[in-house]
Amino acid sequence: WTLVGGGLANGKDSEKPMEDVIPKGTEWIKKRVEGFKPEANQVTLDDGSTVNYDYLVVAAGMQIDWDAIPGLQEGLAKKDSGVVSIYDRNTCEKTWNTFNAVKNDSSFNPANPAKYLFSFPATTLKCA
Repeated sequence: WTLVGGGLANGKDSEKPMEDVIPKGTEWIKKRVEGFKPEANQVTLDDGSTVNYDYLVVAAGMQIDWDAIPGLQEGLAKKDSGVVSIYDRNTCEKTWNTFNAVKNDSSFNPANPAKYLFSFPATTLKCA
């Protein structure tokens, strides 16, 4: 939710139910893939069942581990903590609100602005 965190979009407007974005005629299988058999054009799902395919597009996604950083969840949950993230729909609007609050604070000095710490995931960036 980079655009929401940057103040360029509204969080609510960025949401759509999955059913609304899946192309017509496509079967949505709500299971995790456990294995690939490309020689047989087949994937094995987490329940042991298999699915055959003609063409396969793999979107591996990213698993966010909020518990990997002690205190992160608490910081994200607290309104005025200064801890923000664009990697979750529930926290992305707080990013823009926090940046604006600092910028609009009467003690804000462009010559000596507040310091921000940005971190990046150890894996491939989610939206880069």
